Parts: sequence; structure tokens; C-alpha cells
Amino acid sequence: MSSRLIIQNVTGTTPYNVYVCDLLEVLCEYVGVLSGTTLGQVFYLPSLYDTAPIITVKLVDSNSSEVKKTITYDEYCTLQVVI
Repeated sequence: MSSRLIIQNVTGTTPYNVYVCDLLEVLCEYVGVLSGTTLGQVFYLPSLYDTAPIITVKLVDSNSSEVKKTITYDEYCTLQVVI
């Protein structure tokens, strides 16, 4: 089963492009678009990130402003990440 990302709260100018990256942001993959009316939307992450110990979630709004959050997994972490 793919890891899931749920975005509950974000500020900026819609729409937001959603990316998931490795820690150093060398490899980033687009996972979808989020508009202000779809908060709580579920994004399924590429399988490459299912076993990654650390990922960076990056949101880019329509003004090209970026918001990033680094997430660390451990052996007890569920496959659902809510930010």
C-alpha cells in the first residue's frame, strides 16, 4: 500500500502544487494540485518513498512561494502523514 499524505492546513495563494522530495531535494516528484476548497485531500506518494526514512513535502503556491516540511519516519510511524 502506498504512503498517504493529507494536507489539513496551508496558507498562501491557491492553487498549490504538491511535491515529495528526498531530504536534500535532489529527487522531487509531483504528486498533485491542492486548491483552497480541497483541504484534507489525500495524495498517494510514489512507492519510492514508502521506505524512505526522511522525506520533504514541498508546496508551491501560485506566486511561486514555497512551504516545506521535513518528515522523519521511524519503525512505529503509520503510512499516513497529516500536515
